[in-house]
Amino acid sequence: MGNSVSAKRSSIEEEHRNLAKLLKAAKFGKWDEVWEVIGSPNYEKKSYMLNCIPEDRRWSVLQQAVWWNKTEVVNKLLQFSTIDTYGKAKEGKSEIGDDGGLTAFEIAEKFKYSGVSKVLHGFVCGIDGLEIDTFHDYSQVVERQEFGLFGLTLASYKKTFHPSTVDPTKPLSVVLKDVFEVMNTTDQWKTVRDKLSESVSVAYQEYYVEMRRCESRDVFLKKIINVYTNEDKRLYTRVNTALRRQKAPGYKPTAEDLALGPYILAFQLLLMFWNNLKTERKTTYRKMMLTKKDLEKYQKGIKFIWLSFVSSSVNPEKAIPFPTLRQNEESTYSAIFKIDNSCANTCLWQPKNIEKFAMFQEEERVYPAGSQFLVTDRIDKFDETQICLKLLSVPL
Repeated sequence: MGNSVSAKRSSIEEEHRNLAKLLKAAKFGKWDEVWEVIGSPNYEKKSYMLNCIPEDRRWSVLQQAVWWNKTEVVNKLLQFSTIDTYGKAKEGKSEIGDDGGLTAFEIAEKFKYSGVSKVLHGFVCGIDGLEIDTFHDYSQVVERQEFGLFGLTLASYKKTFHPSTVDPTKPLSVVLKDVFEVMNTTDQWKTVRDKLSESVSVAYQEYYVEMRRCESRDVFLKKIINVYTNEDKRLYTRVNTALRRQKAPGYKPTAEDLALGPYILAFQLLLMFWNNLKTERKTTYRKMMLTKKDLEKYQKGIKFIWLSFVSSSVNPEKAIPFPTLRQNEESTYSAIFKIDNSCANTCLWQPKNIEKFAMFQEEERVYPAGSQFLVTDRIDKFDETQICLKLLSVPL
């Protein structure tokens, strides 16, 4: 991990350039340049970029290949392990009229490209079928998700979140602080609002309207928290699945993961840096329904990371169980996590009180994505296992 730090820290600018090259090449049908960036099905390089639709684009590489009516290119793209044919175009129009929200197959159908349409018809994307862990061993997680969803989102939406050059000597957490300062003190928040709502519309069309209607920064920031707590839409489930997918071997973000990226990044910024959210320093509780295999991972002395946003409550009676049942497994066991949030000094990773802006009053406290913990004790009972955790204070 130590030898790759400098590479990781310079990755945002480099990834931004690679993404720009990739999408420009696809737009103009220069497929040799496309393969130069993403590699080949047998030797994938930056194939995790395949489903990206950056801030100044509406279509992915696959959708551009459909536009060019290149059956052989579409065939080759479908051989990449990261390809997601369910990705939808952003709002806008082309020769076929309004194509916002259309998949590559639907675009092919509208253009009446029978050959391309036949290739895409019935193709099943395998990314969503991958099993996703909730527990991630401290020693196995790459330093602060530099190559994960946050870094890729910053590279895709660099002009939106970080218009100036990213200092390669700064770790990601400091870059995020810089992003928040600009968003919180200048009119750049309006650009964030517009691009975030445009991107999230691919997954939640109704939130596009809600976000764009926010006429002040405070209303916009409150709305980011409010929609996360909507039990009917369950945005939080899809958001946290996207974050947990970062640890999958050979990181394979879906088109929806990437579309939600700007929203996820903005929510992370609020949890880490927004003073309107009070920091919780007292004990919080989180209840989960775990398989036997997952439950056994939480042993005394183990350090681990929860890559997703983590909801907890200061009231153990209001700690809502979160099932993590896997395919082909039926038995789950109740576990209550008792979390010590005390730190010598206030730290970024302490959970934040979102009650004032949430839809429901559950005495909820939310941890930023990537918070680290130490298992300090474990008490196995007949009906429930109590696992005591200590939040680890990680310097900025």
